[in-house]
Amino acid sequence: MNVSTTSGSTGRRTTTYFDKRAWLRGRYLLKLRARLACGLKPLDRLAVFSEAKGSNSNFKEFFLRQKFFSIFDTIEEQIPEIEGYNPSAMYGFPSYLSLLADRRTNRMSPSLIFTSSEMLNLKTRERIEKAFDTQVFDIYGCNEVKEIGWECKAHNGYHINSDWLLVEFVKNRGSYVGEEGTIIVTSLYNYGMPLIRYEVGDTGKLIKERCSCGRGLPLISSINGRSIDYFTLPDNSRISPYAMTIALEKIEGIKQYQIIQEEKDLVTVNVVPEYIYGSNTREEIKLALRNVLPGVTIGVEVVEEILKGKNGKYRIVLSNVNSDRSN
Repeated sequence: MNVSTTSGSTGRRTTTYFDKRAWLRGRYLLKLRARLACGLKPLDRLAVFSEAKGSNSNFKEFFLRQKFFSIFDTIEEQIPEIEGYNPSAMYGFPSYLSLLADRRTNRMSPSLIFTSSEMLNLKTRERIEKAFDTQVFDIYGCNEVKEIGWECKAHNGYHINSDWLLVEFVKNRGSYVGEEGTIIVTSLYNYGMPLIRYEVGDTGKLIKERCSCGRGLPLISSINGRSIDYFTLPDNSRISPYAMTIALEKIEGIKQYQIIQEEKDLVTVNVVPEYIYGSNTREEIKLALRNVLPGVTIGVEVVEEILKGKNGKYRIVLSNVNSDRSN
């Protein structure tokens, strides 16, 4: 029996058990299918950046073509080792790969980049793609059931691994197509620990259309973040984190940001500035968020870095308000 433990980003850690066949399928074969579809070749070298540094070995490096790097090591410590490995592809947290993009060298030129584990916003995607001159493919999943969906070259959404999982989008106790809902999954192959209608904690939207790539797998049009990251406003309405990130995407001068709800009527935006950041940028941020968060006071703070959580993950949107989930 194989064991998988969550990072505890919701405040609690969950342990899931997989039988050997389910582990092989979920841990390796589904990943391989998606990576090959995105253009990864069997002999490509993959650098994996994760919160738990894998046990590297000659077998993994030369036969599985993978090498693990810990995101808790500093970028400066990592660069010589990354350059020595010279990966063909990279896989890791968007926030970490964004930092790595600032320090890209000629011996760090992957042809493919895969992101996972954090909400990927447009600014971060564009930053990584521009620095490395390649496409970013985002992966959506969780440790309890492994990969749920993935982007292909068409970037029309996330292909659901529907031959591995049953995925539902539930709103007000009913399943809907084309409307945002809570994501609920049922594992179809893990007999070691079956999960029936398990609430992942994220919200998303299923679309009827099939992808232009020709695959028959259904699509999620967007992953809108964890339900715990929704903001509850003074009038008790709830705002998706996706709406807030979209509002800031076109503002120039922002290298990285984090939106924190301190109170129902008070939000602080921590900003790591770029060289063109100015007082007008601050006002643009406030104006953009006022349109999304009516009745809320917006504060903007310039910081040197955005702090990660203990699990190594960077939260773009964070609510410190205990909202009433019934609203």
